[in-house]
Amino acid sequence: MKQKTMKRLTALVLALAMCLTLVTVGAWAAESASAPAEASASGAAEESAPEQEQPEKQSAKLETQTVESGTCGQNLTWEYDDETKTLTISGTGEMSNYSYNAPWRSKTINALVLPDGITSIGNYAFYGCNGLKEVAIPEGVTSIGSSAFSYCTGLTEVTIPEGVTSIGSSAFSDCTSLSSVTMPDPWPILGRYAFSNTPWHDNGPFCGETVWWSYVSQTKTLTISGTWEMYYYGNKESVPWYGKPIQKVVINEGVTSIGNYAFYECDTLTEVSIPESVTNIENSAFYQCGGLEEITIPKGVQSIRNYAFLGCDSLTTVNLTEGLTSIGYGAFRDCKSLEEITLPETLTSLDGSAFYGCKKLTEVTIPGGVASIGDCAFQECTGLKTVTISEGVTSIGRYAFHAGYSGGGNKLSSAPCVRIDVSEVRKFLW
Repeated sequence: MKQKTMKRLTALVLALAMCLTLVTVGAWAAESASAPAEASASGAAEESAPEQEQPEKQSAKLETQTVESGTCGQNLTWEYDDETKTLTISGTGEMSNYSYNAPWRSKTINALVLPDGITSIGNYAFYGCNGLKEVAIPEGVTSIGSSAFSYCTGLTEVTIPEGVTSIGSSAFSDCTSLSSVTMPDPWPILGRYAFSNTPWHDNGPFCGETVWWSYVSQTKTLTISGTWEMYYYGNKESVPWYGKPIQKVVINEGVTSIGNYAFYECDTLTEVSIPESVTNIENSAFYQCGGLEEITIPKGVQSIRNYAFLGCDSLTTVNLTEGLTSIGYGAFRDCKSLEEITLPETLTSLDGSAFYGCKKLTEVTIPGGVASIGDCAFQECTGLKTVTISEGVTSIGRYAFHAGYSGGGNKLSSAPCVRIDVSEVRKFLW
């Protein structure tokens, strides 16, 4: 009996042990089965997370990289879009001036937007913007600074609005594709080399770096405008208006010289207006202008160069003013109708043949500032009756007052002079 009881207890313990084993194994299996699914779900969540965050990160990154901005004047701002390569200026007033250091200097600019409220374009503002092919300058702009668009080699055309009164030096220089420029009337003041080395300048209406010309055929009037000097032409054929039937020449204030051959052989020319800004009348400028009867040289002119009025045989009156210091070789040679000439006290140089062949000239006074009278200065002035020479003259050139080459040295014996006030220089005449 006792033995049977022990067997039953042993069987019961074994049965309980087996139950516990089955429960443990089942729990472990369930846990093992759920683990891959959780891992897979977790992995999927981890992989999908960057896809959800990436657009926001890319948008922020894109905004940082493609849009830059800043100020470019007291009331002006700029914004650059790297994606479109567009520079936009906003606001009102004057733009700051730069010197190769504009804040967008290193950017590639293909498009430029300027606001209506802008009043000036600063120095070097868009220097070297090679990608810029066109620019619209607003009506409110009054000045364009020095080198503002210099070396914009892609720029092909530009319109300067009516309000612009000045364009700085080299503003559009070396824009090697710039072939069309529309200017207001009147043109603004141009700084030196404003359009230098551009197709428009090379083929346009220029007769100096910043001097231009226009011709009205109905009135036969040639007008010279601008600033600084005219070109020094090498011959008459290189003058752009050579051969036109010009009756009147108007040179506006600002032009500082009248170039070589400028009006060479303009036989129809009867009237010339020279401003006080002109300081030099260059070689052969009015050579053989046979129709010219009168000319006034304003007080700004310091020198009249060689042959400037040679052969103007209808010229009866020449008005020289104080300020003139030199009259070049043959300057008034063969002006056969010239009846009188008053040399200003400021004159210091009277070159050879200056008035050679002025047959109707009856009297002349050489001012004291002239130390030397050039050779043949008044030779062949067969109507000359009175010569007054001031004390400052110390030298008289060969044949200075001679009527022909038959004599020699400084002799006046063959010249029909009836009175000579030689003062201290009598020894040079006899």
